Amino acid sequence: ELGYWVSQARWGQGIATEAARAVIAHGFTAMGCHRIEAYHYPENPASGAVMRKLGMQHEGRVRAMVWRDGVPRDNERYAILATDPRP
Repeated sequence: ELGYWVSQARWGQGIATEAARAVIAHGFTAMGCHRIEAYHYPENPASGAVMRKLGMQHEGRVRAMVWRDGVPRDNERYAILATDPRP
């Protein structure tokens, strides 16, 4: 599972995309992973845009996946397989 958290002061600078691209490459080449997945909150579409730039495919919404601030929250699920093309 891939995750990232970028300070709001650094949004829009490509930091998450660059770092996640390196992590995905390492996962598939050095670690032999078959699948890497990531999630984002529905109200954060920019994170989904990062995942799509990485070649990840949207697999759907996972309802009430996590608890945040005392309430269950949905997450959007993305994944990429070792056999998928990467930009």
